[in-house]
Amino acid sequence: MLDTDLNIYLVMEYVEGGELFNLVNDQEGLKEEDARRLFRQIISGIEYCHQNLVAHRDLKLENILVDRQGNIKIVDFGLSNFMKDG
Repeated sequence: MLDTDLNIYLVMEYVEGGELFNLVNDQEGLKEEDARRLFRQIISGIEYCHQNLVAHRDLKLENILVDRQGNIKIVDFGLSNFMKDG
């Protein structure tokens, strides 16, 4: 994020594949092999967040992007919170 006296600029990565929601709808579902691969990546990403004490709190297909190589990116941390031990 960059800010000046007059503007705030948010620089984001462009993810060509779009939302996982659209991918699932366009293909009318996923092959089991593809679903397993994507699910592993989602779990790995959420595990990383939890290890760093971040709770996403709005995880849904619309907040998971898929890049050109078929890898996921978890986005929209607007509702996230830091977790406390215990």
